[in-house]
Amino acid sequence: MNGDAHDTHGEIDELKELVRQAVALGEENNNLLRKMRRAEKWSSFFRFIYWIIIIGLSVGAFYFIQPYAAALESLWQRSGLSGSISNAGSSSSSASTTTPGQSFENTLKNL
Repeated sequence: MNGDAHDTHGEIDELKELVRQAVALGEENNNLLRKMRRAEKWSSFFRFIYWIIIIGLSVGAFYFIQPYAAALESLWQRSGLSGSISNAGSSSSSASTTTPGQSFENTLKNL
């Protein structure tokens, strides 16, 4: 009977050790999960900053280039190329007295 008590005491010690190992493993797992969550938060933050910079640079580039684009557009309209290009389809379908070379020369004179 004393042998059975000794075996039970040894099993209890073994179970206690297994519980200690499980607790240590759980704590280690918890620490790793917290580090992963922290890394995920930082990643989300930097991804947000990245897109803010991309959008900001795009808007800034638009406002920087916009005066040059407006100047080119006005030059395009003053040159008469926009009218001659839009009229090219309609003039080719109708009978016209001017030759294609004459309209090109007129366009160059307007420049």
